[in-house]
Amino acid sequence: MFLLTVADIVTVGGSVLVTGKVAQGRVAVGDAAVLRKADGTEVVTEILRLETFGKPAAEEGDNVGLTLKEVSAAEIDRGDQLVSADQGALE
Repeated sequence: MFLLTVADIVTVGGSVLVTGKVAQGRVAVGDAAVLRKADGTEVVTEILRLETFGKPAAEEGDNVGLTLKEVSAAEIDRGDQLVSADQGALE
């Protein structure tokens, strides 16, 4: 289970990279994730690549860049939340 609030969105070679600090849990390549938008909509995705100071996974407190599968930059806004796919609705 993890939670990350999107701080920035970058397009690199056709892929979308989101950056932020992991607020809760742990995230690794291959993890299923859900992008939760401020308007309540959700976009299902997968972590394709992870960039964080030479570690294979990012943990709570780590600043990280995550490449997302099948998500366009137009679908993401600063402040959106990226959570693990098995995590229930945030209250």
